[in-house]
Amino acid sequence: MILGRLQENRIIKSLMLCFLQKNHTRNTKTKEKTKEQTKEITKTKAKPKKRCYTPEEIHKQNKHLLCTNPNEIKNAENFMNQAVTQLEHHATNNDSYDVCKWTPLHFATFYRKKHEDTIVQRILFQYFHSNKISEERTIIVMDSPNINDHNSKNKDSYKNPLIENANLFKTGIDSEDDITNGQLEKKILNIGGYLIENTDWYTEFNYLEAVSDIQTLITYSNNC
Repeated sequence: MILGRLQENRIIKSLMLCFLQKNHTRNTKTKEKTKEQTKEITKTKAKPKKRCYTPEEIHKQNKHLLCTNPNEIKNAENFMNQAVTQLEHHATNNDSYDVCKWTPLHFATFYRKKHEDTIVQRILFQYFHSNKISEERTIIVMDSPNINDHNSKNKDSYKNPLIENANLFKTGIDSEDDITNGQLEKKILNIGGYLIENTDWYTEFNYLEAVSDIQTLITYSNNC
């Protein structure tokens, strides 16, 4: 009877030992797997984020592309000066505009006028803030000069209906194959840009754009 109990105890101990060994093996594998996953997460987090180039770095990298022809530089300066004047005029001058719609709930007014063959549309929003007290004005303007891009399918002469100097400023560029082969449709920016101005009661944002083949000059104005 005693021998039988001893044998049972041995069997139970053997089973418990086997169970403990299996659990130990499982726990070891789980810990190793967790360590590997932690390493992968750490590697992912450790990857440095891509940094944006500063304006100075961009200028340095592309300095060789700058124009060195004094006559061309002068023409470009005259061209952009006139573009600034025209953008300011169409964004702020209310003459000849017709009021199309007024929404008092949003302090929004929609205007429309015709400038030669171009339709001018203007949207004005007003949001008043008493803490905006300044007379500063910033103008950012973009425009397309008379550029020969060697497009084989579109050799029409360029004419800007808004800026006269754009038609006089002629230059050529080395275009990529998809342009010279006529695979891309040519679009001309007659004028586009922003006029930002702080007044005694609000800050006014005007956006204006006119693109070739789109006979609409859009002006967006937001006062906040």
